[in-house]
Amino acid sequence: MRFDQVRIPLTPRSVLRCLDLGISLCGRNLLPLFALLMTVSLPILLLVGTTAVWFPDEALVTTFASVYFATAILGCLEVRFLAKTLFGDTVTPHQTICANDPPIWKAVLRVLGGRIACLLAALLCVVPGLLLMVRWGFWSESRVLRGLEEHRPDRRTGELVKQEYSELVFRAGALTMAWLLMAGLLFITADCATTLLFGHSILLGRFDDVTATLYDDPLVEEILTLLVDLLTTDPWVLTTAVLVLLISYLPVRAAWLLCYVDLRVRRDCWDVELAMLEEKNRLALPSPTSSVTRSSTAG
Repeated sequence: MRFDQVRIPLTPRSVLRCLDLGISLCGRNLLPLFALLMTVSLPILLLVGTTAVWFPDEALVTTFASVYFATAILGCLEVRFLAKTLFGDTVTPHQTICANDPPIWKAVLRVLGGRIACLLAALLCVVPGLLLMVRWGFWSESRVLRGLEEHRPDRRTGELVKQEYSELVFRAGALTMAWLLMAGLLFITADCATTLLFGHSILLGRFDDVTATLYDDPLVEEILTLLVDLLTTDPWVLTTAVLVLLISYLPVRAAWLLCYVDLRVRRDCWDVELAMLEEKNRLALPSPTSSVTRSSTAG
């Protein structure tokens, strides 16, 4: 039997199935996840709204940066909560934040450092940034679940990511598209709800006022400028966009966690395959006694 050819035939969980189960997990843990969401989103919404009011020229950049880094913090907290929930432990939002495996500030700094590195790589060229995000995308999962095992906590995930890199890139892209689609649907829903309940539209209903003279050719450029300003500087639009992006990020991040679980179960049953690979490598290496024997025989 060759260790490197051993495979246990398990049916992979597709991206849609991971996303479906992620939505189900978020529904079953709605209140704890809502508490974690509010912990992260409230200061972010305050920052974006204040910037849009007082510094409108920097509002769009602030919004992008807020979503980029807030999702890192929210994802770290969500994984710390869901990972233990998946394996039968009962945890609360307070325990999730105060747990020492590792301390939350160390985990957040590590994740934020990775996001900064990915952003710098993406500014140089988009592809390296995407590759780094996939390569480091399972750090939170690996670190949180480390306590379930007693050996090979880091090398395991790195080896598996290398083996399934192309599939993980596809899954990350599909989940990103699902995230943006859900955020768009939530934004439209919130806009319609505010219009019906309060008579005030966040975005869509305000197009009528801005585009009233759209067909007046001399004012087309001015109207387009007003529309861009509405989309990029309006406090209501930006804060709502940030909120729906963070809300829709929860099931997508849960689906990414399930992709990790699927990868671990399907590829190595949590340790079996890599243990076999290590044994194969050990057997392939010449032992010191055999080297001495060959030397004495040659002599």
